[in-house]
Amino acid sequence: MKNSIIFFLIIILSPELTNAQSSSLSLGIGTGKFTIEEDIDPDVNINFGLPISLLSTYTYLNKKNYGMSLKLNYMESRVKGYNWLTNDTIDGYLNSTTFYTLLSKQWKKKMILYKIEYGPGFCIENYLLRQETQPKRSNYVNLLLNFTAKYPINENLTLG
Repeated sequence: MKNSIIFFLIIILSPELTNAQSSSLSLGIGTGKFTIEEDIDPDVNINFGLPISLLSTYTYLNKKNYGMSLKLNYMESRVKGYNWLTNDTIDGYLNSTTFYTLLSKQWKKKMILYKIEYGPGFCIENYLLRQETQPKRSNYVNLLLNFTAKYPINENLTLG
């Protein structure tokens, strides 16, 4: 993870290496629904607390507004319930850190800026359960398809 962060910072601080026509850095914080699958199955008795999500995205674009985005996302949530396989109590925290390398296309219509991104990511999930001495770790590759619309409030701030 440390190497991913260092790589991300080097890319952000060296735009002259990419011959990009424009570059942007976005930072975000949010919350929402952590998972849907557990809520759909009536046999699963597990609840996730309201998650916190931190996000940073750095995008390089050429003259035709095609480019590449590097995205780093961190999420954390409290989890309580019962393991439906062993019926053991679950009480602890779940966090995940994901690094994405995405292809990107951006366009503007009227005042709204649209962007679509897609590409692979690498995720590290940690389950920090109170009843266990060591956290459980899962690593996996995922695929992201992202569409955003942004409305400029002023020169330095956008909503979206």
